[in-house]
Amino acid sequence: MSKNEDEITPEELEQLVRESLASILNCAVWVADLQLNDDAREDILAACDLVASAYGVDVQPPTPTTLKITRKRHVSDQGSKPKRR
Repeated sequence: MSKNEDEITPEELEQLVRESLASILNCAVWVADLQLNDDAREDILAACDLVASAYGVDVQPPTPTTLKITRKRHVSDQGSKPKRR
């Protein structure tokens, strides 16, 4: 039986799923670091850790430099909102 070029092996599929899951979890870690409430941040990070360990995925937290840039943008975005009277 010849393999169709468009078909992937179960091992290739598993690798693609793990890579996709790692990307999703890395995005969730960024979202966690944008939380203003520490409890919300910790809840998101705990969920990420649980899923990462269950599937053997490595999650890369933001670096201090990129996190500082992101927080500055977030704070400046909030400051530009008009105040309600």
